[in-house]
Amino acid sequence: MFMTISNFTELINENEITIVKLGADFCQPCKVLGRKIESLEKELSDVKFIDIDIEEEPEIATSLNIRNIPVLLYYKNGEMKDMTVGMLPEQTIIDKINALR
Repeated sequence: MFMTISNFTELINENEITIVKLGADFCQPCKVLGRKIESLEKELSDVKFIDIDIEEEPEIATSLNIRNIPVLLYYKNGEMKDMTVGMLPEQTIIDKINALR
């Protein structure tokens, strides 16, 4: 799906809990974090996960003022509640998601 600011906003607003990963193909930590997110996506069916490549969608990264990657943004009902930068243990991500429930 071609991601724009408009449909990005629609996606985060149509789900109670949405986790957005911003990264890039050249970024090795982004790839590792991506595998963790893929695993969580299978376990947590009530959470919407969105993966955005900042090289393909730079306007989204700019609008969110993203300076470093990888980044996880934690949304509840369309409102950003938390943000983490860098590699995280899977349990930390789960804990942050549970805090949104």
